[in-house]
Amino acid sequence: MVTNTGLYPADNVVITDTLPDYTTFVSAADGGDETSPGSGIVTWPLFDLDSYNASATRLVIVTLDSTFLSGVATITNTAVVTDNLDAHPDNNT
Repeated sequence: MVTNTGLYPADNVVITDTLPDYTTFVSAADGGDETSPGSGIVTWPLFDLDSYNASATRLVIVTLDSTFLSGVATITNTAVVTDNLDAHPDNNT
């Protein structure tokens, strides 16, 4: 989920999700897609968020690769979010 915690609308929001190791992209909702087949980088079309507390959810579905390392119990996925006028890009995850 992406939430605008700022006082002003966020225009032209971009979400870029670099998938974790040992995963394979299957699909993404809301127009998301891999930038190129097998790249593991998923982006969504630009969108806007109104001011404070406006939010949007984006879903990506992956499968675990058969080469998944034994002993690994957790895979963490973090996407990066930006917009064209963000004065504080350091808090965009």
